[in-house]
Amino acid sequence: MQLTDTFRPRDSNVASEDFDGEFVVLDLESGKYFSLADGAGVVWRALQDGHSIESMTAGLPAGDTRRGTIESLVGALVAHTLIVAEATAATPSEATAQAVAASGGPFTVEVYDDLADLLVADPIHDVDQGAGWPRRPQDD
Repeated sequence: MQLTDTFRPRDSNVASEDFDGEFVVLDLESGKYFSLADGAGVVWRALQDGHSIESMTAGLPAGDTRRGTIESLVGALVAHTLIVAEATAATPSEATAQAVAASGGPFTVEVYDDLADLLVADPIHDVDQGAGWPRRPQDD
C-alpha cells in the first residue's frame, strides 16, 4: 500500500451509512459490521471521495503521529477487505485535509460479528419451517 493510493469500497457487498458522523459499514458476504466513529469516520468519507492517505494528511504538521494511525486504519480496512486500491485519484481537497487535521481521532475500526449468521441468512431458503425466519435451521 502506497501513501498515494486511492481506494474504493470492494464491491456492492460493502454498504455504509453515516449516523451523525459515525459510519456503520456492513460486509454483506461475511455478515460482519464495522463502526468507524470520530476520526475514523472522517477517513472513511475521504476514502469514499477518492482521497489518498497523502492527500488526507496534507494538513497535518510534520511528524504528527496521526499520519501513522491513519495509515494503520486504512491498512485495517484493506485487511478486512472493505476497500480495494483504485487506479484513479481525486484532486486533493483542502477541505478534506482540514477535516482530517481537525479530527483528534481515534482512528480505529471496531468489528462486530454477533449478527453474522442472521445477516448472511437467506430469508427465503434458510428457515426452520416450524419457527420461521429469522431462525435458521440447525445443522445436522
